[in-house]
Amino acid sequence: MRLEKIWIVTKPTHESTINDILFDCDINRLYLQFLGGMRPHDVAGMFTDQLEATMEAKILLNETEGKP
Repeated sequence: MRLEKIWIVTKPTHESTINDILFDCDINRLYLQFLGGMRPHDVAGMFTDQLEATMEAKILLNETEGKP
Protein backbone atom coordinates (compact mmCIF):
# COMPACT_ATOMS: atom_id res chain seq x y z
CA MET A 1 0.00 0.00 0.00
CA ARG A 2 1.27 3.44 -0.91
CA LEU A 3 0.63 6.31 1.50
CA GLU A 4 -0.24 9.53 -0.26
CA LYS A 5 -1.57 11.39 2.77
CA ILE A 6 -1.47 10.99 6.54
CA TRP A 7 -3.34 12.74 9.31
CA ILE A 8 -1.34 14.37 12.10
CA VAL A 9 -2.67 15.12 15.59
CA THR A 10 -0.54 17.37 17.75
CA LYS A 11 -0.73 17.85 21.49
CA PRO A 12 -3.23 20.58 22.35
CA THR A 13 -3.00 23.50 24.73
CA HIS A 14 -6.04 24.72 26.67
CA GLU A 15 -6.63 27.28 23.89
CA SER A 16 -6.41 24.82 20.96
CA THR A 17 -9.23 24.04 18.57
CA ILE A 18 -9.53 20.94 16.44
CA ASN A 19 -8.24 22.91 13.45
CA ASP A 20 -5.10 23.76 15.44
CA ILE A 21 -4.18 20.17 16.24
CA LEU A 22 -5.48 18.11 13.30
CA PHE A 23 -4.23 18.33 9.73
CA ASP A 24 -3.55 16.15 6.73
CA CYS A 25 -0.25 16.17 4.94
CA ASP A 26 2.05 14.50 2.50
CA ILE A 27 5.76 14.06 3.15
CA ASN A 28 6.56 17.54 1.79
CA ARG A 29 4.12 19.32 4.11
CA LEU A 30 5.29 17.23 7.06
CA TYR A 31 8.85 18.27 6.29
CA LEU A 32 7.77 21.92 6.18
CA GLN A 33 5.96 21.55 9.52
CA PHE A 34 9.21 20.40 11.13
CA LEU A 35 11.18 23.17 9.45
CA GLY A 36 8.58 25.59 10.79
CA GLY A 37 9.17 24.53 14.36
CA MET A 38 7.03 21.47 15.02
CA ARG A 39 9.02 19.03 17.14
CA PRO A 40 8.63 15.23 17.31
CA HIS A 41 7.33 15.43 20.89
CA ASP A 42 4.57 17.82 19.69
CA VAL A 43 3.01 14.97 17.69
CA ALA A 44 0.37 13.00 19.58
CA GLY A 45 -0.32 10.64 16.68
CA MET A 46 -0.05 9.90 12.98
CA PHE A 47 -2.98 8.24 11.25
CA THR A 48 -3.92 6.91 7.83
CA ASP A 49 -7.62 7.24 8.60
CA GLN A 50 -9.24 10.68 8.99
CA LEU A 51 -11.98 9.41 11.31
CA GLU A 52 -9.49 7.83 13.73
CA ALA A 53 -7.41 11.01 13.73
CA THR A 54 -10.48 13.15 14.38
CA MET A 55 -11.59 10.95 17.27
CA GLU A 56 -8.13 11.11 18.84
CA ALA A 57 -8.02 14.90 18.45
CA LYS A 58 -11.41 15.25 20.14
CA ILE A 59 -10.34 13.01 23.02
CA LEU A 60 -7.19 15.08 23.55
CA LEU A 61 -9.14 18.34 23.42
CA ASN A 62 -11.63 17.04 25.99
CA GLU A 63 -8.81 15.96 28.29
CA THR A 64 -7.17 19.37 28.00
CA GLU A 65 -10.37 21.39 28.42
CA GLY A 66 -10.30 23.46 31.56
CA LYS A 67 -6.60 22.94 32.22
CA PRO A 68 -4.41 26.05 32.37
